[in-house]
Amino acid sequence: MLVRPEADATIAVLLVDGRSLFRQAVGGVLNTVDGLTVAGESHSARQAVHDAERTQPDVAVVDGDLDVSGLPDLVAGLKQVAPSCRVLVLATEERLAPLVDALRAGATGYLTKEASMTELIEAVRRVHRGEFIVPADMLGDLLATLVSQGGRTNDSIKTLSKLTRREREVLSLLADGSNKDAIAEALAISPQTARTHVQNILAKLGLHSRLEAAAFARRHPILKDLVAAD
Repeated sequence: MLVRPEADATIAVLLVDGRSLFRQAVGGVLNTVDGLTVAGESHSARQAVHDAERTQPDVAVVDGDLDVSGLPDLVAGLKQVAPSCRVLVLATEERLAPLVDALRAGATGYLTKEASMTELIEAVRRVHRGEFIVPADMLGDLLATLVSQGGRTNDSIKTLSKLTRREREVLSLLADGSNKDAIAEALAISPQTARTHVQNILAKLGLHSRLEAAAFARRHPILKDLVAAD
C-alpha cells in the first residue's frame, strides 16, 4: 500500500488528462488504494465538466497543461457543476501565473508532475480535507502576488462585519500563517471547530483556500484593530 488509509469515506477522484496512458496508469494505482476510487476519466476540458456534473467527484486531478489559457475556465466550470469538488492541478513546472489564475478560479492545490505517486495520493487526501497544496518554494511569491493584486473593492469594515468575532480571530491567525491545529491551540478549541470556522470564513468572503484568506486579511490591516476591539 502506498499511503496509510484514513478513516474517512471513500474519496471519488476524476482524472482529467489528454493522455490515455497517464489516466490508465494513475487510475489503476488509485483504484488499489484503500479509501480512493476513480469516478471517471476525462480527455478534454469539455468532457471533464460533463463528467463532473454526472459523477459529482470529491477531487478532480487536472492536467494544467491540457489547456493553459483555458485552465481558469475549466476549474470554474468544474466548481460550478460540482460545488463540493476540490480541484488539484498538475503542471509540468512551477509557474506562478497559472497557479494564481487557477486559485482565483477555485483550485485547491497545485502539484508538479515531478511528484511521486505517493505524493499525489497524499495531495488528493489533503485537498479533500480542505487543505491547500502548493510547492513550498512558491508560497512566498504566491502570497505576495495575491496581496498585490487585491481585487476586492468592498469597504474593509463592511466586508469584515460579515464575520463573527470568533471568525475574525481565526482570520487574523490565518494571516499570521497558522494552520487549523495552531488556531485550535491559540483559541482553546478543537481542530474540527477551527476547521469549521475556516470553512465559514471562506464561504462568507467568497474565498477558496486558507492561503487566499491570509492574503485577504493582509489586504485588510484594520482586521487587527477589530480583533483587538472585540
